[in-house]
Amino acid sequence: MGALNAGVTLQNAGDIPREFFVESGRGPGMGAAFAHGWRTTIGDAIPLPAFASPELDGQSWAGRAGAAALNQMRALSPVRTAALPRAAEDVVRLWAVKHGQWHLADPYGRGPHRIPAGRFLLQHVTATSHFATAPDTAATILMLPHRSLKKVLKDRVVTGSTGAPELRLLLAHAATVRETLSELGDAGLRAAESTLVELTTAVALGRFDDQESALAPALVRAARDLADSRLTEPGLSPATLARDLRVSVRTLQRAFAGTGEPASAYVRRRRLEEARRALLAAPTGVSEVAARFQFSDSSHFIRTFKHHFGTTPRGR
Repeated sequence: MGALNAGVTLQNAGDIPREFFVESGRGPGMGAAFAHGWRTTIGDAIPLPAFASPELDGQSWAGRAGAAALNQMRALSPVRTAALPRAAEDVVRLWAVKHGQWHLADPYGRGPHRIPAGRFLLQHVTATSHFATAPDTAATILMLPHRSLKKVLKDRVVTGSTGAPELRLLLAHAATVRETLSELGDAGLRAAESTLVELTTAVALGRFDDQESALAPALVRAARDLADSRLTEPGLSPATLARDLRVSVRTLQRAFAGTGEPASAYVRRRRLEEARRALLAAPTGVSEVAARFQFSDSSHFIRTFKHHFGTTPRGR
């Protein structure tokens, strides 16, 4: 791994850069640094438009797994394109916006599109489009040049909530790819790319095959992320997680079996960890914390806490 004067860090796999990270404050011209990292890592197969300003504020990661490219960015300052590449493009693109807002032109007259926080847009494009973002926009962008996806999408523009089960699984898998990309061998890269395609197909169709064992890691991660956001809710259980992810409880349990920690045990552990954090952060009463994290009473909470941490909530 090496940092360049432009402020971009490349991660190599052998002699070939596989991913890069760039952030403001590490060198002049974040826009120029991002363009350099893109050309070096992603290449000309997926062309990049020119930015209106090289002085951007934020951070961005991009990487490639086989023919698939991923970009996770958070732009604190607005981003706007100034010029489009002359090279043709033939990819399926997905934008999933977490914060802020993405404004996307459409070369086919189906737009412009506005993608606010909590929404996604998926389409096949043969030409790069102008775009602009609102201040403090965070998004995940996937680029997949796969014929099977193009056949599924045709001329459709698919939009929806990032809370949709298929999209949750896709984003969970994308996050896993980012964390493991530099360590993957050829077989791992092919598997990562194949799962990205399969999950994007599920987003396009609005359904996925919950019997597909290759989706188990993404399903576990999505279920954990969903559970972490609902630890104080009284109805949280493997059954509610399975329902909201549109899989059977058996499928969810089978996915978690590979982790060595059942879904119910994960929920209990995370509730205990967050309860401990709450007790350390403020002089909150034990009974209040026990109730907040859905333990039946303070005595049960104290016993469970001591069994897990080896000490009582108050350190005795």
